[in-house]
Amino acid sequence: MSPNDFIEQLNRSECLAAASRLRRWLHHPLRYTWAIGFRELLYPRLRKGYRTHARLITGHRVAIELPSATDLYLLGCKTHPSELRLSRYLIRHLAPGDVFLDAGAHLGYFSLLASTLVGSRGRVVAVEPAPDTFPLLAANLQQAPNCSSYNLLLDAAAGETDFYTFPVQFAEYNSTDPLQYETEPWYRSHPPIRHRLQAVTGDQLLQETGLVPTCIKMDVEGSEPAVLQGLQQTLGRHAPVVILEYVHNGAPHREAENLLLQQGYTTHAINAAGVPVLLSCTANDYVAGTGLRSDNIVFSRMRPIL
Repeated sequence: MSPNDFIEQLNRSECLAAASRLRRWLHHPLRYTWAIGFRELLYPRLRKGYRTHARLITGHRVAIELPSATDLYLLGCKTHPSELRLSRYLIRHLAPGDVFLDAGAHLGYFSLLASTLVGSRGRVVAVEPAPDTFPLLAANLQQAPNCSSYNLLLDAAAGETDFYTFPVQFAEYNSTDPLQYETEPWYRSHPPIRHRLQAVTGDQLLQETGLVPTCIKMDVEGSEPAVLQGLQQTLGRHAPVVILEYVHNGAPHREAENLLLQQGYTTHAINAAGVPVLLSCTANDYVAGTGLRSDNIVFSRMRPIL
């Protein structure tokens, strides 16, 4: 498939995601009935996810878990507005031969999209710390020879670190700091589970793989400063593009932005077409103006002449 084909697929999925319930049901009545019925009726009683498969817009058949991956199950892509724009950005800017580091890869949607875009000459390094999620990621990436998956936590230094996971419906909040979510209405009834995980720096991991990333995507729920501190050599020497899921009024995200600005990076939003637009304000102010809780922000810097 060409980049234009992927964009058309995304456009169709975006239209369906914004359509009426009837329109979404008509698109795939059996899947829609099961996915929404499970989320609204069964999951609240069972408190256990349902594992099944989905077909992504890339053509990959992937293992998922409902209810958290309902958008992949029904539409084959991530459908939050910020994720649609990020998909378009990657489609327009990743090129054959590029190296993509996916920090917080979850089930591998962005890893598999990148795998298709960078081709056989490129590589994808997918890192996912959550013990329950990683087996699904590893299984999904087996069909992509240019992808490698690692059940590790990226941090500022190597060692062992506490990591906390939530039930599947709230797995997007898995992090090293669960207390950032203690004011959420679901927190008390879905307490986090503590794990002791092996942590490495991004510089160490990349040195071991022998790869130099062209683009780093980060969705690490408040660990952004620690991950960036562990990537200082890579950032300083190679100036990869860095994409952060930036949470409005999140202190770690403001710290991460400052770290990148100190490295000479500039800050960009992603417009609806997937094109980066230089910001004249802070990322925090920009996200506040979108009305979204979070958005994907692109940081780029002129690469040094070696």
